[in-house]
Amino acid sequence: MTRIVVNPSDLRRGARVIGEGGLRAHEVALRLRSRPLPQMPAGVGSAVSAAIARSSATVDGQVMPFLTTAADLERRAFWAEISGLAGEWPQGLGLLLSNRAWLRAGLSFFGPGGVFPTLIATANGYRIVPAGDYARVFGNRFPGDDAWSRYLRTGRLPGTRYLVDNPAVARTFRLGTGLAGRAAELFPLDSRFVRAAGKGSGPLALGLTIGGDVWDFTGGPHGSQGLGSTDFAATTITDVGILGGTAAISTGAGVGAVAVYGAAAGSVVPGVGTAVGFVVAGGVAYFLTTDTGKAVRSTMISGTKSAIQFTGKHPYVLAPLAPAGVAAYEVYDHRGDIVHVGGQGLHYAGEGLSDAGKGLNDARKLVGGLFH
Repeated sequence: MTRIVVNPSDLRRGARVIGEGGLRAHEVALRLRSRPLPQMPAGVGSAVSAAIARSSATVDGQVMPFLTTAADLERRAFWAEISGLAGEWPQGLGLLLSNRAWLRAGLSFFGPGGVFPTLIATANGYRIVPAGDYARVFGNRFPGDDAWSRYLRTGRLPGTRYLVDNPAVARTFRLGTGLAGRAAELFPLDSRFVRAAGKGSGPLALGLTIGGDVWDFTGGPHGSQGLGSTDFAATTITDVGILGGTAAISTGAGVGAVAVYGAAAGSVVPGVGTAVGFVVAGGVAYFLTTDTGKAVRSTMISGTKSAIQFTGKHPYVLAPLAPAGVAAYEVYDHRGDIVHVGGQGLHYAGEGLSDAGKGLNDARKLVGGLFH
């Protein structure tokens, strides 16, 4: 495979020369417009003035293309440097990033606040019992200052009595609060984002997701395309979307399991939701490694790439003042592609949900066995 070597220094040097050329063209245009004309016969003076004005406008019209080209070269130089740095990453890091989903799964299970300490707390009586405006928390609080006790305390709420609307409590049995809390752990919305790193979420999840794509497009299988390609942008957007979507699905499954189990047990058992959510997330991660899952992801990336390319050619669709009629026409003009990609996505999503449903049934049986 032929690879083109790009020197960032040469790109920046070219950008500087072209940018200076644009500025000089603007100076020439200004000098043309401001130069005084001698006395000329009637009719001749106006014709000469008009010709000079047209020439000035022509020269001035080249300024923006010069500056745009210079800015584009600067951007390419930046990404070339990033690609060069990434290309020096050790192969061990590439292996790590290639298996980022399973690394996150391991941290999600064994990390502080993860599945394992929550299940241990549940086995030691960890329950939440809502009563009116308040909720009481029961179970072993794991007293002690040793590392094991501190670790186990991360699997449960530290107190014994909370307002039932407290997000730390409500997220276990209210879908809206649960989704909001999960989003705060995945994306930099507040301090929960950083705290969630220990259990494979927060900056670690986002870093592994984006870092894995950076690796794939530098030292990995798509290294020849580079980080400045539309494919990299589409892949990163898709993978971050899958990260958020998986979190939403697993959270919904966990809250639903808590509701079902809680209705029978008469109390909220956070460990049930945690276990079911973990199993569902693992099922989605496994599904994405199958041929069908890879086809779903590939379709999503292709659709995202088409959207990026369409926006690049028709940037006005992003402008708040773009005529609604023109934007509607463009959507209509591409209706075939949109319907085709959407249809494929729905088809594969249906298969994925069917597989996830089977996994959820198995998880429900497994969790039922743990707590009876």
